[in-house]
Amino acid sequence: MGKGYTWGVAKLHLVCGPVGAGKTTRARALAAEVGGVVFSLDEWILTMFGPDASGTVTADWIQARVVRCEEQIWRVARRLLELGTPVVLDLGFMLREQRDRYRRLGGEVGAATELHVVDAPIEVRRARVKERNERRTATFTLPVSDALFDWIEQRYQPPADGE
Repeated sequence: MGKGYTWGVAKLHLVCGPVGAGKTTRARALAAEVGGVVFSLDEWILTMFGPDASGTVTADWIQARVVRCEEQIWRVARRLLELGTPVVLDLGFMLREQRDRYRRLGGEVGAATELHVVDAPIEVRRARVKERNERRTATFTLPVSDALFDWIEQRYQPPADGE
């Protein structure tokens, strides 16, 4: 059993933050800390749909694929939680509705849920994304255009107190 296994219940970790904040880096470190398995939405999208992407990735192109990936990620994550393995979800958790949904899903299998918020100033995040796009760094998956960055930025709902 992983180090995150306590009181007979595996913990579900939700890594939340705006684009370019360092969610994937934090999720990987957290998974190593708790002896868990990390699921990064961007990695799944790249693996499953990256070869199908032509040109600039748009919000419309990505949204349907996000839903399909999240469904499959949850099927596997749920089973791991049932087996007592800590799970770290790097799904962005941009919207409160999504965070609430995964807290509920975790509760349905008896998992304690913890929210980890990662953030950085917008100019730092924009620079990270630009560098990631250009250099294909360790956290690169799909290029994020300025338009896509702005679209995601407008959708992000920071967690409220008590979340």
